Amino acid sequence: MSSKKSLFIVNPNSGKKGVKKVVQLLKKEVVNNNLADIVYSEYPKHAIKLVQENLSTYDIFIAVGGDGTVNEVASQLIFTDKILGVLPVGSGNGFAREFGFKKDLDLINTAIAKNEFKLIDTITINEHRFVNIAGIGFEGQVTATFSKMPQRGLKSYIKATLKTLTTFKPFKAAIITKSKTYAGEFFSLTIANTRQFGNNALIVPHAKPDDGQIDILLVKPFPKIMMAKFTGEMFMGLLKDSKYTTYLKTPDEVIIKTGMNKVHVDGESLDISSPFHIKMDAESLRVLCV
Repeated sequence: MSSKKSLFIVNPNSGKKGVKKVVQLLKKEVVNNNLADIVYSEYPKHAIKLVQENLSTYDIFIAVGGDGTVNEVASQLIFTDKILGVLPVGSGNGFAREFGFKKDLDLINTAIAKNEFKLIDTITINEHRFVNIAGIGFEGQVTATFSKMPQRGLKSYIKATLKTLTTFKPFKAAIITKSKTYAGEFFSLTIANTRQFGNNALIVPHAKPDDGQIDILLVKPFPKIMMAKFTGEMFMGLLKDSKYTTYLKTPDEVIIKTGMNKVHVDGESLDISSPFHIKMDAESLRVLCV
């Protein structure tokens, strides 16, 4: 059994009802357990501070929340000997789904006891680091709309998508790689470390978080009538190069120049000014094996 100390960092606003049940179970489990503790994030980015304050005390940090909480916790564990775990109670839980984490306290406790981890890559877009997916254009605007909705969850995300679809217009961009520049009008640009947004929506089905590569999907403007086909193929993991989609894979820095500034980073909406410098750090994060 592992003697490593673990800290559960709980975002009480993730998943609403789901997180309350998890917290109740956590409290029962952690009582009289000198190898685990619980802290709560109280405002956006608070999880970052909580990790910083406790980095020397704990060995394993469990993000209890959605992809945004995972991002905050993970960002402080880069290039350290600390390990990231996830107890997913968010809306999409893309990162958790990719690594087999479930809303199962027994599962995470067993993993903590085994203390096994895998090294994965992480990516930065300018100074913002992410472990799952970032996006510019349509998906960036959808996330901005979704962030303002009173309720989270897949239904709200679908509503945000349909609302954005009625007003969004293609944008000009230049994607500059070491070997080639792709310029023109685009519908969206996805930068991926793993395969999915969340809810098993596999936007880059061949992406691997430990291959030392940046995966980028360029989507050109397409007839709106094709949105249903595109969405269906995404959930089935069947998206590939086509008349409207181009997949890039590179270990080198990519520069994106565009007038768009709405960007989502691990599901969180940000305003970032172009040019975007995309860089990958190989084997920079330890993730708990479940």
